[in-house]
Amino acid sequence: MKKLVTIFISLFIIIIGFNILIEIVAPQNSQKNRNLEIEKERVKLPLNRLSPPLAFSGNIEDIKGTNYVIIFDDSGSMSGKKLREAKNALRFFLQNLKPFDSVSMIALNSGIFKGKKEIFQNFESIEADGGTPLGRALKSAKDYMLKLVKKNEGYGKYVIISISDGVATDISENELNRLLKSIYETKEADILLKTIGFHMDSDNMLNSIYTEYIQANSMQDLQNAFKQILAEDNSFSQDGNVTFK
Repeated sequence: MKKLVTIFISLFIIIIGFNILIEIVAPQNSQKNRNLEIEKERVKLPLNRLSPPLAFSGNIEDIKGTNYVIIFDDSGSMSGKKLREAKNALRFFLQNLKPFDSVSMIALNSGIFKGKKEIFQNFESIEADGGTPLGRALKSAKDYMLKLVKKNEGYGKYVIISISDGVATDISENELNRLLKSIYETKEADILLKTIGFHMDSDNMLNSIYTEYIQANSMQDLQNAFKQILAEDNSFSQDGNVTFK
């Protein structure tokens, strides 16, 4: 009888000890599982994060705004009224950028201008002449954006805006489609490609699954397109008032 009592007491002590051990270990395992879930979510974060870590080594002001590259069609077909309208709409866009936005412009036949000041210095002298080398311009815009991405360690926003009234004359349709796809699938950061078809048929290669296409058949349409782009960046209100942050 004493043996049975001793065995029962021993079993009771073992059960109590096991339950205490579970209470100690279970919270630790739960915390480990939570940490694993957090790490999984961190892996899912996009490369173009808007808030830099404490270890960010660049200039914070460089990643507060949006980085724009504008591809401006100054080919012969843009002569006259179309060129004047495009210049007026682009001037509106430039004047309404946020203080920390950066902008460069690739004029298809007139050169590359970096910064708002340099663009304005050369803007009025741009004339419509030559072909439509969009392929070359898109490659240059992509390469320039990748340099900015590296400089900003992947943080910030990156937008390429193309304004054109015609198809590319320096690249085949298949090559252009592959180029648009390569920009869309850029791994280093999300580079948005917004293509504006100005006085042209909407059935064109720039109206692609890899682009955000906007049709503009007048200066007002073109200005509205720029308003839309600014509004998406939360720096402009639809009533035409700039809302600086």
